[in-house]
Amino acid sequence: MTPEQIQPNRKRPFRQGNAEQNARMQAWLKHQLAQNTRIRKTIELFCGSGNFTEVIAQAGCPHTIAYESSLGAILSLRQKQLPGVEAGVVDLHQPYVWKTLRKSIMDADTLVLDPPRSGLKNSRGFFESFASLKTIYYISCNPESFARDAWTFHKKGWWPSDIQLIDLFPHTPHVEVMAVFNKPDGLPAG
Repeated sequence: MTPEQIQPNRKRPFRQGNAEQNARMQAWLKHQLAQNTRIRKTIELFCGSGNFTEVIAQAGCPHTIAYESSLGAILSLRQKQLPGVEAGVVDLHQPYVWKTLRKSIMDADTLVLDPPRSGLKNSRGFFESFASLKTIYYISCNPESFARDAWTFHKKGWWPSDIQLIDLFPHTPHVEVMAVFNKPDGLPAG
């Protein structure tokens, strides 16, 4: 980065700090998506500037809507012009966000979720808004918030079918959790 490119007091979009481990997380998601042959519409929450959106697009998911609260991150993602990807700015922690998004997410069968350390946090109305959801890919940077959200998923009838851990920052307590949740066939999504 040149001195001209440095802009003090400007928040930059989130970026994973360990490129090698990030590539492993992307490979995990790519593998998981390849196992799912029934993907029609994918929603990605907390997409940032497209770290996992690129994997979703490369996996051939026909229609993806990616949401993030940072306009700068969404503008970066849109510049990538990924096939089949729409990107929108939404504060995913606002109280009535799921009601606001219901029309665009209700027919999605696949969800990729990569929240900040606080986790999903706002699950009121979440499952009811995802009426057609079959598979959730959850990538978490905080095992505590992941455990809380996983318990919420379990109470709604979702079961983990795969859980992987990645030591993103060796010699620190930071661990990424990657999990796949499925709803047993025949049960409603909410």
